[in-house]
Amino acid sequence: MTAIETFEDTQNTGEPGNKNPTAEADSVSLQSCPTGRDVGPALVAASAASLGRLQAARSRCNGGAGDEATAPAKRAPGPLQQNPRSLEEIEECLSDLLFSTESEKGLGIVDQRESSVPALDQVDWAVVASHSLAAYVATLDLALVRAVTVRLVADVRLWMSQLFRWPGASVYLHRDAGEGMARVCRQALHCRFPWFISDGYHAFQAHQPVLYFAACYKSALRHYLCSQLGLPTSCARVVPCGTDSRMNVDALKQLLDADLEQGYTPAVLVASAGQPWTGLWDPMVELQELCQEHKIWLHVEGPALASLCLEQSTPKEAGIKDVPWDSAILPLGEWFGVRGLPYVTLFGSSCAPADVRAAGLDAFSVHGSVECLPLWVALQALGEQGAAARVRHCFSLTETLVERLQQVSCIKLLGCSSPEVRPSAPGSNTTVAGAFPVVTFQYVWRGSETAGDAPEGESLAYLNDLNSWLGQMMCRNLPRVPLDLLELKQHGVCLCFSPLENAQASFLTTEDMDALHGALLKQLFVLNATVRQKRKFRACLTDHARLEYVGLKNWAGLGGVRYVPDAASRHDVNRLNAELVAKLKHTDSAFSLGKGEDGSCCVRLGMVTDDLDVEELLGLVLGAGKELEESSKALETMSEIVKQGIENASRELQQENKEKQEGILRHVPLVGSLFGWWATKESVRGRTFNIDSGVVESTENIYKYHMQVQAEEARQEAKPQEPLPQEPQPVQ
Repeated sequence: MTAIETFEDTQNTGEPGNKNPTAEADSVSLQSCPTGRDVGPALVAASAASLGRLQAARSRCNGGAGDEATAPAKRAPGPLQQNPRSLEEIEECLSDLLFSTESEKGLGIVDQRESSVPALDQVDWAVVASHSLAAYVATLDLALVRAVTVRLVADVRLWMSQLFRWPGASVYLHRDAGEGMARVCRQALHCRFPWFISDGYHAFQAHQPVLYFAACYKSALRHYLCSQLGLPTSCARVVPCGTDSRMNVDALKQLLDADLEQGYTPAVLVASAGQPWTGLWDPMVELQELCQEHKIWLHVEGPALASLCLEQSTPKEAGIKDVPWDSAILPLGEWFGVRGLPYVTLFGSSCAPADVRAAGLDAFSVHGSVECLPLWVALQALGEQGAAARVRHCFSLTETLVERLQQVSCIKLLGCSSPEVRPSAPGSNTTVAGAFPVVTFQYVWRGSETAGDAPEGESLAYLNDLNSWLGQMMCRNLPRVPLDLLELKQHGVCLCFSPLENAQASFLTTEDMDALHGALLKQLFVLNATVRQKRKFRACLTDHARLEYVGLKNWAGLGGVRYVPDAASRHDVNRLNAELVAKLKHTDSAFSLGKGEDGSCCVRLGMVTDDLDVEELLGLVLGAGKELEESSKALETMSEIVKQGIENASRELQQENKEKQEGILRHVPLVGSLFGWWATKESVRGRTFNIDSGVVESTENIYKYHMQVQAEEARQEAKPQEPLPQEPQPVQ
């Protein structure tokens, strides 16, 4: 029985002879120390049991255990324990780290969209278990490891060359995409400079190598490759794109001619096989001719390479001459939806073995035996039809989405999914019909519904705000569907769906695309209504002198409106509008405080629907603003009265102090005290200000009656009480 068969037995439940990995947790233990042929099945069963316990912990944390499922307390790092822990205790600690992320969400450590650990299918379980087997194989005798690795690498090399229609291609496995690119560039330098092995960097003194990159590659990758190769960053050239967003061949020719005139040596050209947002191939036929003419190594990357494993692509009997590139990097884990798989670099077998070993592309490198086994297991678990089916599933998702989006008039498709462009695999005998590796779209003003509704002077900026809002709402309402927001120079902000670059897409179905289409229609209804109402909103503001429109950056709603009172300073305007927002929030929470480009406060209005009455909305803002203005004027009048009363009281006190004559004897020591005891000094009476009457009064009554007495009440108390009228009583 093989390891794969043993793993499949551990997955089956409910039949005699089959075993559950969770139930076998106690029976399979590493302490039993199996030997010989029992090691492989035991490791697979132990890995399956550990994964079963972790999956059970995941179900409990997601609410599968009902009210009993509680998140553990926040964990702080501590010192290493003195005594060893059992495997079950270590698994429990690991499950706490993996699935107890509620406390980290508040700190922004875990993203809410990716916080849930996805479930594993049968192929994922097999790959995870194969990592344990790979670690065990690495502990064996070196001769045995080499013998096993030779078989594994030979199988993987044959399967990959057949699956991707590249007969005789060599294989290199690595964990990082940049590592494979660096080794490929080093291999190209060895081919271009044969004396590079012996002379090292001295080989570049006479003719410095130059690397050419498509514009879609980030600058960080170029800097990384230059640092890994020991070359200055000036050796990296960026080839601009044409109007169709593909590499401009004429611009590349000009760069080559200029570099050759200056004595540089073109070495590597990195092209795109399906750009990140368009999915379009670079012109491979023209690029292949240029590379063959100047002896340049042509390297390609991109999601469109996955279409080569489909049945409509290049036939298996194609020769090496039919492949227009020298190397390619394949992220199989993303394409097949299998986590834990390494990157695969395919390159031509015409390279000298010494150059391959010097570049580090030899399969028997440090990580060769470790990285090859999971891929070997995954390819067997999938099979050729299963691998092609997973890639075909991703293309079917994009094709379904394109069909849905083409029915919406206000959605513009970009790149290969646009009606004017159809993707094709260069160098193949037939075109991959309907193969859209990427679907990129954006909201635009199109059709009778939104024609002419774009506010003047801010069409492009406001369109970007609308698409940003649309992307945020779609990601929040449909976290299952991976959508990305991109900002392109030619088109602005747009939404991108690329299932081949996300392993999560393997779990999506056609129903998810229908749900995406339905959610998109709901949001487009709000977008169209907001665009129409915004034009009406700005037109209505011209009828109100005290209301002015405020343009807000990065805001997709109606915009901002500021209430401007008569002859008010900027500080008063900001204070009044802040109070206005606080008052309007009691009516509707849709009102919020915003700031214009000049930093002044305003009332910010969000997304609306067609049933909104703009005139009524502005009337509400205007009425609330007038009430606040009147109340603020009353407060200002009252404060002015209080200020004048205080000034009058201060003047009266100062006048009394000036008129008061104490005499000279009161200032003589001892005599002044005796004189003060004999003739008590009259104190200066205080003053009170009556806000109601606006009269300054003395504080004599307060000290006399120990309470504040109104003047009118005192006069009423001085008057005699009038007798109450009495009615005559009838006498019996």
